[in-house]
Amino acid sequence: MHQHATVSNSEWTIMELLWEKPHTLMELVAQLHASVGWSKSTVATMIRRMSEKGIVCSAEQGRAKVFSPAVTREEVSVQETQSLLQRAYHGSIGLLVSTMVQENSLTAADIEDLSRILEEAREEKK
Repeated sequence: MHQHATVSNSEWTIMELLWEKPHTLMELVAQLHASVGWSKSTVATMIRRMSEKGIVCSAEQGRAKVFSPAVTREEVSVQETQSLLQRAYHGSIGLLVSTMVQENSLTAADIEDLSRILEEAREEKK
């Protein structure tokens, strides 16, 4: 994935469909018109831009083009997380977690998960 290829909220909507399975333009149009009311031209424009950004690729299948993701959900998630961390928390994961704690956003299960993740990371660093 290009370092600067971020995925907008609208593009996430399309990527969610493509991560499930490849789609033709008309399949995307049908699903997106039903779920979010987008027109065919809106979907076509977004797919073209996403192809230019390198996050979607296409292959000819019979008379139709089939679109599929050129990036994994994990790649996009890592990119988005790093971008958020830089923008909102100056790259400090400690500040992010501290904010979550102060806002009472963490459940007991979240704290347990974080403890386990940190313990595993500590073991890997030894």
